[in-house]
Formats: sequence, C-alpha cells, structure tokens
Amino acid sequence: MPDNTAMDRKPTTTIIIEWEGPYSLEELKRVEKGNGLYLLTGREDGKRGREDELQYCGITEKQFCERVKHSHHKVKLIRKDSLQIWIGCLIYPHECVRQHLEDAERAFVSFWDIQMNDKKKRYYPDSPICIVTRWFRPNGEPYQRFPASLQFIKQLDDVLWWDTDDWRVGNLRIQKFEDED
Repeated sequence: MPDNTAMDRKPTTTIIIEWEGPYSLEELKRVEKGNGLYLLTGREDGKRGREDELQYCGITEKQFCERVKHSHHKVKLIRKDSLQIWIGCLIYPHECVRQHLEDAERAFVSFWDIQMNDKKKRYYPDSPICIVTRWFRPNGEPYQRFPASLQFIKQLDDVLWWDTDDWRVGNLRIQKFEDED
C-alpha cells in the first residue's frame, strides 16, 4: 500500500534572508533598502541589564529608514546608547510578498520568544517553514565570527525549520578546501 503522508502534508515555505548590521538610527537613514525584516537589539530602557538582547522583530514593505526611526513604538523602549538595528532582505524567494515577511516574522518571534513582540509570539506558523540566514557587516563583508559585543546574535541559528510539530535548528559551518594544484 503506498504511503500518502507526503502528499497530505502542506508544502514547506523556504526563505533565505541576508541580515546586515548593526546600524544606528543615524546610519540607517543612509540605507536605501527595504521590503524586509528588521531586528532591534539593545537593553530595555529602565531595566537593569548589562548585555544587549534581541528586543523586537518587525517587517516593512517600505524603506527600512522610513519604518525604523525615533518615533517607532518599540525604539522608544530601548536605551538609546545600546540600540542597534539589523535589516534582513529576502533573497529567496525572488518574488517576495507580504506573506513571506509575515511567515518569517512569526517563525522568528515564536521560536526566539522575543519579549517586545507581545502579540505574535503566542502563535506558531500555520504551515511548515524553513529559514536560512546569513549575516553581513554594513559594508557587505560576511561575518565569520561575531565580536564579543554581538555574541547574542551567535545564539540565532543559521537554519530554523518548523514542521508544524517540532523545531529543527542548526548552524552552518565554513568548509575550506585546499587548492588542487
């Protein structure tokens, strides 16, 4: 008897995101990118804490600098001296629609349990999703190791996969090959 379970499952949405940062609010004003996700990191205003943390994940269909500014409802809650902004551009699928942004945001918020995302963290994605991330400096150079001040980013796995029952996570490693001369 044939196994039909694969045919009964919802297809897995695959998203590849290139994160770039960190930026300050002033630096972000000069960035001409948009239609993606953003992360706000730092220390919550009025709370004791010595280490920066991931505070908020959001989406925008506008330019990042238009969405993330001093008047942003969550920016106001993060200490100005610790605020850092990461912008995430979807490189796959090539035709990014709002649903892709919302699916990725929901996956990140529910898995990472981001405190300032008080609405979406209660809901897991409705269908399977696999997200692969890469991290870049503002100048476009890829991170191979994160500096001590950004160690919390290291805790954010390169691959995050929700199959509607379980989370699967992992980090990619750099594989160097010797030249064959």
